[in-house]
Amino acid sequence: MSTLQPDLVWADVLRSLSKSMSPSTFSTFVKPLSISSIEEVGEDRAIIRFQAASPYVAQQAEMRCYAQLKQAVDESTQKKCDLTFVSAAENAVPTSPEPEQPVASAAEPPFHQPQTQPQPSQANGPLADSIHNASFQSLNDKAPSNNFIPPTQTSAPRRPQSNTHSAPQNAAPSLFSMNQIKMPTVDRYKLAAQKAHLREDYNFDTFAVSGSNEMAYAAAQAVAQSPGSVYNPLFIWGGVGVGKTHLMQSIGNVILKANPDTPLTYCMGEEFLNEIISAIRNKKTIEFKEKYRQLKVLLIDDIQFIAGKDTAQEEFFHTFNAITRAGGQIIMTSDRPPHEIHPLEDRLRSRFEGGLTIDIQQPTFELRTAILLIKSQKMGLDLSMDLAQMVAAEVESTRKLEGVVFKIHSAHRFRNRPLDQNLIREVLGEESRPVIAKKKLKPSAIMRAVTSHFHISANTLRGNSRKKDYVTARHIAMFLMKKELDLPYTEIGNNFGGRDHSSVMHAVSKIEQRLEADAPLSQDVSAIRVSLSSL
Repeated sequence: MSTLQPDLVWADVLRSLSKSMSPSTFSTFVKPLSISSIEEVGEDRAIIRFQAASPYVAQQAEMRCYAQLKQAVDESTQKKCDLTFVSAAENAVPTSPEPEQPVASAAEPPFHQPQTQPQPSQANGPLADSIHNASFQSLNDKAPSNNFIPPTQTSAPRRPQSNTHSAPQNAAPSLFSMNQIKMPTVDRYKLAAQKAHLREDYNFDTFAVSGSNEMAYAAAQAVAQSPGSVYNPLFIWGGVGVGKTHLMQSIGNVILKANPDTPLTYCMGEEFLNEIISAIRNKKTIEFKEKYRQLKVLLIDDIQFIAGKDTAQEEFFHTFNAITRAGGQIIMTSDRPPHEIHPLEDRLRSRFEGGLTIDIQQPTFELRTAILLIKSQKMGLDLSMDLAQMVAAEVESTRKLEGVVFKIHSAHRFRNRPLDQNLIREVLGEESRPVIAKKKLKPSAIMRAVTSHFHISANTLRGNSRKKDYVTARHIAMFLMKKELDLPYTEIGNNFGGRDHSSVMHAVSKIEQRLEADAPLSQDVSAIRVSLSSL
């Protein structure tokens, strides 16, 4: 009998998440949910079924909050929980079935258990029903044996038919309809994707392709079809918000759909580093090694985080060798190519460069427009071409584009605002906040952003070195101080050791001219601007 009460667990989860999540995310995607059922599977596992008012809310909660919800329910229940999300419409049960249906279907009311008979189990949901009904020989004959869990007792009390509607003696309950029989395959993929920390919406169908990313897209598709055989490792690099993670996770989703049992995981470079530290502290290094070295596919994001960390580099070196020796696939992303990751061990750099290294440039205006149309279509938002172009002309970051689409959707659907240029201007105005940003932004912040992006010191940036990379970084910093802060040329020069205003004018003018034709320079400037916008 289940000892977990959904209402109590949900109240505990709400208390926990209200402290750890932002108020807007909590109120928009978490608070509207409820726990409709908890199915305990053994002593240490449970399946939690979340219910939302609409399919959209259910989808967004799963996409945006799965990790936080799972952590909270795991802590509350002291079990490893698998989460499923449904809307109220999907979970609703009509009062009567279709009259022409001779066999019980998904629309049939649940069985009623008389109070005088023993209660078989208080657990609800498809898993509990499959355990209870598995002893029906007629059903076992109709369904594949590997889709059901064997009964926990030799015989189970048969549920009497509803007094209102009767069904034939040997009729299968709705769990075993043809549609339901197909569900385990889908669920296996979903559970595998969730376990691997993949987002289902990150797939090739939702990835917009143009000249700035078509080579990376083609390489990713080749790896997805033949993991471990071509382009191993695959190293994708580029600025913030260009689609590196989307492309990497698309590969993982294709592989798991083909075989959900594939040992595959996705993690951030920082997570890999933190796991090593935790394993050493808790004396669990053997478990850590087993977790990663048995993988067939490893997707690791922002690999540059392990640079300079000797233990992390040592462990990743052996993990890399173990996976590739066994014919597995490794895919990495970074904000810069391997030869620019410092300080990185030479043996790792040579392995990173041993496969295919490919870059994704900042999205063009046309690509940003296509991304907007794809995301709005997915939300059921009828965004016209001219409105999409209006947004794409103002927003350069693809990550920011997604936030803009959510705001447009919210204003249009929930506030009943017409989808027109006035609404777009209002949303873009909220996004940009130019006056506030300029008041907060200081020359020192631009200096830090540039030095961080180019991995040089502040003294080098202010100095007199004529090395090409240093000169470019210096000119970009001057350009941004002029364009973002509108500082006088003399004041900008004072931030660079008292340089003459004519030198600053030349630097700003040179960057302006190069931005039109120099794609890598444009990518650098856009990436620095994105980092400044988050301050």
